[in-house]
Amino acid sequence: MALPFFNAYRGSIGRFFQGDPTLRGYWQLHNNSQDNSGNGRNGTDSATVYGQSGFRGAFGSVYFNGSADIRIPTLEMSGAGTPLFIGFWVMWKVLPSDFKIFFTIGDGNWGLPACGILYIAINVNNKIEFHLFNTNQSQAVVTDPTPIFQNIWHYYVVGWDGTSSGTNMFVYRNGVLVATGSITYSILASRSGIGTTLGRYYDSSGGSLYYSTNNLCEASVWGRVVAPQEISQYYQWAISQPRKTYYEVGGLLVPNTRRRLLLTR
Repeated sequence: MALPFFNAYRGSIGRFFQGDPTLRGYWQLHNNSQDNSGNGRNGTDSATVYGQSGFRGAFGSVYFNGSADIRIPTLEMSGAGTPLFIGFWVMWKVLPSDFKIFFTIGDGNWGLPACGILYIAINVNNKIEFHLFNTNQSQAVVTDPTPIFQNIWHYYVVGWDGTSSGTNMFVYRNGVLVATGSITYSILASRSGIGTTLGRYYDSSGGSLYYSTNNLCEASVWGRVVAPQEISQYYQWAISQPRKTYYEVGGLLVPNTRRRLLLTR
């Protein structure tokens, strides 16, 4: 019997990081907002559109139309000293040339115990920004110096390494480190019940929502530092052409001469 393997799943965060216990959440966003990490953090959709083409064509994606969002509950944070890294594929069919937020962890209502931790946005110059808040409710911002391209998928990883000084914030674009920054103090100490919002900024007090208009897929959150080598290797694997494929027959690998997606070395 022929068994599907990496060629069929090329670009899947779940396949590349399979078995990683630090994967707090993983949302393919191909057809729904189910948490594919197995942690049960399934999203609730509002006006989202699925069935859009993903970064490899065969993969799907979700489209946020400027009034849509996905609310994902209960992303537990163990507090000071715990790294937080986020990855996602993103694309704008039409660049907004406006400030839009498409990934938020926490609540912008600072009056609540579970208030904001971070958000990721596109700015008026069409550059991706990573905003991180500290215990003093002030923020640090790290910005990709290069604008993104319209109708082109980009893979980003942004993260904080868990330290309270020095270079501790990072932005990777398409497998390459493009910007770093620093935030003093530890980010908000132990927080339970913090939610994640995709497609807009979340503020339960009714503040500005900054709804976005973009496609998104293969979103993930890790509770550790994702190494530069991992980010680069994942991206190169995701965009590379499939290598020679094989059938698995009776425990033996037989060359596939019919170009079917089966096993790859």
